[in-house]
Amino acid sequence: MKTLVDLINDIRHKSEGVKKLTEMTPRIMGEACIKVIKSNFKAQGYEGGQWDTRKAVTDKSYTYGRKKKGKSQYKGSVFSPTRPILVQTGNLRDSITFEVSGKNVQIGVLANSPQKNGEDSHTYAKHLNEGGAGKWGKNTTHTVARQFMPKPGEPPTAKMLTAINKKLDYETKQIMAGWEK
Repeated sequence: MKTLVDLINDIRHKSEGVKKLTEMTPRIMGEACIKVIKSNFKAQGYEGGQWDTRKAVTDKSYTYGRKKKGKSQYKGSVFSPTRPILVQTGNLRDSITFEVSGKNVQIGVLANSPQKNGEDSHTYAKHLNEGGAGKWGKNTTHTVARQFMPKPGEPPTAKMLTAINKKLDYETKQIMAGWEK
């Protein structure tokens, strides 16, 4: 049986742990959501649905001039029809991050690093996530939506909420370890 002093110290220690967890919660939420979003790139889909495949013309343009007389003619392009959709270089996937402001968490492509076609990375990610008309270099295109993260104003997905709850449960159990019932 614990003494009263030990019990008070335990309560203080657990209380400090809960306070730290409360402060860390927005960061935990951001990290969990980023993991889920990045897993969407690996799964080639969003919330159980699969992305539309590339058009044959896109795959053809990726391989144009690569084989001559049975030999590979690598022209320095990173694009390949064998790479997963939206993961030609990994830059888009890797640019997704989160920002904590007080108790709020903003998730998405937040940095304005320019893409090759002059769009900032936020605009580029929005265009691919939501689809629609746009420009790619000098060409006007229509991009098929291949959603990989919630659209602005949408709540977190079920997978995100599950990942957040799992991490918070783990952290809570760590704090409460050794606490007698």
